[in-house]
Amino acid sequence: FVVSQGACSDGTYGYFALCNPTAKIDGVFMEAAKILKVDMATWETVAVSEPLRTCHSNGMCYNSKTNKLLVVHNKPEFQNISIVNPDTLVVEKVVTIDRAIQSIGYSAARDQYIVRMSGNWNFAILDADFNEVGYYETGVRTPLSSQCMTCDDEYIYMLDSGVLKMPGTECFTVYDWEGNYLGVYRIPSAQESEAIIIHQG
Repeated sequence: FVVSQGACSDGTYGYFALCNPTAKIDGVFMEAAKILKVDMATWETVAVSEPLRTCHSNGMCYNSKTNKLLVVHNKPEFQNISIVNPDTLVVEKVVTIDRAIQSIGYSAARDQYIVRMSGNWNFAILDADFNEVGYYETGVRTPLSSQCMTCDDEYIYMLDSGVLKMPGTECFTVYDWEGNYLGVYRIPSAQESEAIIIHQG
């Protein structure tokens, strides 16, 4: 389990999905992930999950109202989201939505999720019960590889990586919750950027 994918934070701990494309669970080969729980003050790993059936685990977010982690499976189960207990790092249930998505963010003030579509630059807003309440085709198309995303109560941040097509070009684009594009910002990194989290501490 060495390929870093989705990540998020609850403000104290960071949760990082490490993917294994050739994992074997219950005798079956499948893409799976382990979640590392990391103390954000010391960068000490305090817990590691068992292998989880969360596939590529491309996107993650933390819901502070339910105290749950949400892991977007992405390929090949593009419509599935695993609900994970952050204390036990065990999957409690799997939610299936109507869209093929690759990443997710959560706003506590709005009690809504933002999800990024798989295969294009569109995004949608879901309520707390995963019902779609908004869909935007205003995502700016780039020549880069779309990665994870996050949000706060005002803005949505979508991460893109150029490691495959334009090495050394890492950036994130910013939108408001009405779907308006606000700008793009470069990240000074030559490595593939897999996840973006907001952490204050």
